[in-house]
Amino acid sequence: MKWHRLWKGYFFLMVVMTLVGLVVPFFIPPEDRTEMFRDLVLLPLYIAQLVGLFGFVYSRAIGTRRIWQLVFGATVLETAWMLYCFGSEIAPSELGSSFVIVVAVVTVAFLIPLWVGLYSYAFRKTELWFRAT
Repeated sequence: MKWHRLWKGYFFLMVVMTLVGLVVPFFIPPEDRTEMFRDLVLLPLYIAQLVGLFGFVYSRAIGTRRIWQLVFGATVLETAWMLYCFGSEIAPSELGSSFVIVVAVVTVAFLIPLWVGLYSYAFRKTELWFRAT
């Protein structure tokens, strides 16, 4: 029961962080919003991640397993691409390579539960999918 509460808390934290991440760019001057288009393109993936996490936390079969397997793969690829862009765009001489490594480790540590939830939902929750069909 304790894990179930932690998963619900993580789900609501991710919802709040996604909403904040989508609203805050509108308060930044247009010349400073270089990544807003990229965030809007990734909006369907972020929504799908939240829906998949909701399905996992509340044990609801939404869509098909194949969709969530693709969402899981896209999530892993998007995270890898985000880390690559972050590491290549910021010059280590400006902030130091240790800062870049710490930010990457914290980001990955924060996203690991998302990966575990989506993976479990897509590949491990077979009884949920058998009940749905």
